[in-house]
Amino acid sequence: MASIKKPGPYNPQKATAYVGKGVLKNGGKMIVKAGGQTHKVFKKKVDKGIGNKGDIVVDHTAGPSAGKWDKINLTEKSKAKTVKQGVASVKKWHRENPNYGNSSKKPSVAKKRR
Repeated sequence: MASIKKPGPYNPQKATAYVGKGVLKNGGKMIVKAGGQTHKVFKKKVDKGIGNKGDIVVDHTAGPSAGKWDKINLTEKSKAKTVKQGVASVKKWHRENPNYGNSSKKPSVAKKRR
């Protein structure tokens, strides 16, 4: 991994952090819009609620409560090991199941002529 050259003299006491490709800057959470709903995909930090510490979980943040599917453990369901894999899993599921999106979007039905 190559570090980024900074201008100025080298100071070994000054700490610099390398943020490379694939590092999430917002604390390991991602907000995803899929299927007309907002999803928050994150890595669990405490062993409480659904899943274990370190599991990748998706939370349906907006709209009415989804009951038992409000939070889904993606480590169990889709074998996701990173937040990026969890986001891909959520997008793939909503692409394959378009009818489970936002309930306000109902398929249009052609009106019969009288």
